[in-house]
Amino acid sequence: MPRKTSIDTYNKIKKEGLLSKRRLEVLEALINHEPCTANELFKKWKVRSFVTQQNIHPRLGELRDVRVVREVEERPCQVTGRNAIVWETTGDLPIKFDKPKRTKCKYCKGKGYFTEQQAKMF
Repeated sequence: MPRKTSIDTYNKIKKEGLLSKRRLEVLEALINHEPCTANELFKKWKVRSFVTQQNIHPRLGELRDVRVVREVEERPCQVTGRNAIVWETTGDLPIKFDKPKRTKCKYCKGKGYFTEQQAKMF
């Protein structure tokens, strides 16, 4: 059963467009099935045609980085039987991090980029 704070936060995130479409879909699924491992979430949410494990695992990491979900514990997964991370929502809004400024590389004719910190090395 999802907590009211998680549902309220989800509604605010959805209304204000604070997350991308796929991240929002994974967050919604996690709210409905939390706490669970990524594979348990995949198995419960597999009814949608676009859902693959490649959609879920990276999105959980991205949602963790913006502090919308957290790793709770490690326990045997009900799907695989192996130890896995259990995920749950935090009830917090996503934190926006400043991305480092990128500059095109003049040595590789603009095919690559480097950050401001890397530029200081040249």
